[in-house]
Amino acid sequence: MDEQSNPHTPLVPEVAFYYPGPMWDIGSWVKNLVLFFDGIALLVPEYMKNRPSMLDPAIVAGLSEHGLLHILEPETMINKAATEQLAEAMTALIISGALDGLAAEETEFHELSYSRMGSYGDRGLAAMIFEELKARGLARDSADGVSIPMHPLVRGIILVLLAQILRPYGKNFGMELSPATDRPQVVGALQELLSLPSSPSAGRVVAFDLETVSVDLSSIPIDEVLGFRRDHLDEHKAYTRNVRKFVRESAIPGGP
Repeated sequence: MDEQSNPHTPLVPEVAFYYPGPMWDIGSWVKNLVLFFDGIALLVPEYMKNRPSMLDPAIVAGLSEHGLLHILEPETMINKAATEQLAEAMTALIISGALDGLAAEETEFHELSYSRMGSYGDRGLAAMIFEELKARGLARDSADGVSIPMHPLVRGIILVLLAQILRPYGKNFGMELSPATDRPQVVGALQELLSLPSSPSAGRVVAFDLETVSVDLSSIPIDEVLGFRRDHLDEHKAYTRNVRKFVRESAIPGGP
């Protein structure tokens, strides 16, 4: 008996887990996304905690007022087990030679927080990743003590990996995390490089659906979008249940 057929089984909120950065790029995309999910989660380092409200104050305030924005802190979320998974994946990638030649490219480095490298989960493993990248010219010593300048492609790889690694940890916060992004071309290229499994998450399925049914909500105030969501909550819940069913069936050999 599944959660739809058992009325006594509480539904776990299904939350869109944004990646690869700590903040979305496209506000209208978030407005569409919140119509399909029970909220939006961001992985934001402690020293960046005010950045979302600075970059998109109206949407952040609207989501927060309705309890639809969840700020997850890598300092507490990325534990030892998650850091071990990240270190294993990065070590395999480095040994494979897939990152060879990147150091020769002339590109501006982007910052990645120590916490998203797993330093709070296992300082030794995080330091090992950093030293391996630094030795290859893909990372540099920190200038501020909280973040590491890093080749943007390598930074993106780490953040894509974290989106997958951290999915199961949503249950610790009473939610089901579904990775979702407004940068599908960038993420798709990184996933191909990483050879990640291609089975769809709910976030990916909804992302495909948004390409077909979304409308331009950039000029619509977030309060009106959330009002529409409230008035059509039953339809919203039915849609998310169907997405979960589709994802489960897609993961089963012989499923649709």
